[in-house]
Amino acid sequence: SSINQLITDFRKRDWPQFFLGDDPMERASQVAEEAHGVEARLLAQADEIMAHRFNILGSGLTDLGSMIPWRSDFISGHEWPMEHFSRLDIVNLDAGFDIKVPWELSRFHHATTLGQIYSFTGDEKYAREFVNQLADWWSQNPAGFGPNWANAMEAAIRSTNWIWAYEFLRGSSALDDEFLVSFLKSMLQHARYIASHLESGWPRSNHLIADLCGLVGLGLFLSPAHESRLWISKGLCLLMREMNLQVLEDGADYEGSTSYHLFVAEMVLWTVAYCDINSVSVPEVIRQSLARMLDVISGLLRPDGNIPLFGDCDSGRWLVLESDRSSLPSLQDPRGVLGLAAVLFDRPDWADSL
Repeated sequence: SSINQLITDFRKRDWPQFFLGDDPMERASQVAEEAHGVEARLLAQADEIMAHRFNILGSGLTDLGSMIPWRSDFISGHEWPMEHFSRLDIVNLDAGFDIKVPWELSRFHHATTLGQIYSFTGDEKYAREFVNQLADWWSQNPAGFGPNWANAMEAAIRSTNWIWAYEFLRGSSALDDEFLVSFLKSMLQHARYIASHLESGWPRSNHLIADLCGLVGLGLFLSPAHESRLWISKGLCLLMREMNLQVLEDGADYEGSTSYHLFVAEMVLWTVAYCDINSVSVPEVIRQSLARMLDVISGLLRPDGNIPLFGDCDSGRWLVLESDRSSLPSLQDPRGVLGLAAVLFDRPDWADSL
């Protein structure tokens, strides 16, 4: 009935549940006891983020300055204007710029790092950095304008990482009422954009899987917004169809890439887990197809924690939670995927392979 009522209801709601429980800091202390060195690694990563130094797609650690250039390929210097995405020249193979640079930066994988280190330290500077970066991103990328709105998969990955960062940081005073209203507005815009721009052309690909997983996740997070049930239902229904089409009988992803195979499995696994902790029914076809994909990953896993690279690879991730990624040249983490899957599916044999 009012903005104030929206804020009150959202902050006090007891559904949906999230992975971190009621107290992310309590969870962080448990992690610290089990995994020594985590906090130190997170602090080192967070220091670079606070200084706006990023390594994007092999660029090397690059200082992006006080104002992050969200619409730029900072490697070539090309900047896309703040025009409607339909009028932008997104890809030009002869021009020497790469749209994937601003896309990768705007996936906000680094936001989960800020959230994780906040849960260890309680230092408000990390929450303020998250709030400031989002405010800056919103000002440079109003809904539908700029290159970061030209692809539904990017919106899906970005919103997923924002959800995780928010859940880590939600106890911070920096996430005040004004921020929350802007945040919910942007998440609503992301959900509506994804729903109306599904990448459902032919051939199908991991892009559409990402769109649908993002739609389900946003539907859960934004509950009980009146559109959220539709997003969850539509996302799961279409995901059932795509898993049936895109996963072969032997469990391999039909794109013929081990990297994309892992990427799809990671996206679907987190989506199923989010549904499960909130008692949202997931079609059995999705579970069966996912289980076959996980069997393939377990079979491919090498002693060094990598999987062999066949086919295309862009090191795409759904979530980049803290892990010892320095030992993984592809920056992908099949061990984290299998660890979660072993619990979710009650398959200790997958954990035994780690």
